[in-house]
Amino acid sequence: MILQYPHVFSPIEVLPHLGWPVVVLIVVGIVVVALRWWMNQRTVDSAGVTMQLNQHAVDFTGVTMQRRPLMTRGELAFFAALETAVSSHSRVFVQVPLAALIDVRASDRSAQATAFNQIDRKRVDFVLADPKSLEVQAVVELDDSSHLLEGRRSRDEIVEDALKKAGIKIIRFPVQASYNSDQIWEKISKALA
Repeated sequence: MILQYPHVFSPIEVLPHLGWPVVVLIVVGIVVVALRWWMNQRTVDSAGVTMQLNQHAVDFTGVTMQRRPLMTRGELAFFAALETAVSSHSRVFVQVPLAALIDVRASDRSAQATAFNQIDRKRVDFVLADPKSLEVQAVVELDDSSHLLEGRRSRDEIVEDALKKAGIKIIRFPVQASYNSDQIWEKISKALA
């Protein structure tokens, strides 16, 4: 006995019998799915600039990476004295990105992106914050001889202008052979008063 092979379903044969509203709904559904997939492949950064997300892992083949200290010896010596000086009034954070302290906003996206690019990738030496709320109290910069160089002076001016505009005080200390916590606290308390 031979069984007849049933008819194989083919969407192409069915479409003409469905009617145009159903066909339009199917096409719209396909377009929506494609658009959602495409939008998930893209993102918009804080300045409104569209960036393509990297879907692949970074290849570090042939690249050497080594751990580096968070602070220089001079910064570490100052940090120890600074922490002692402000321990009952502030928490001290080190090497804080300027963009973590300042929210850049402008009505013009181009102006906003330009301003953000000026502070992006710049760090401040130390940030004093309220021990409970972590509200920023001031920025502390330790100035060595590199601050006399033209490029560094330009960087310092940008940082100072941005902090001033954001209402954050900046307190500068010169590099020294040793530091006195009482003198550090005296200067900081006057600046914060």
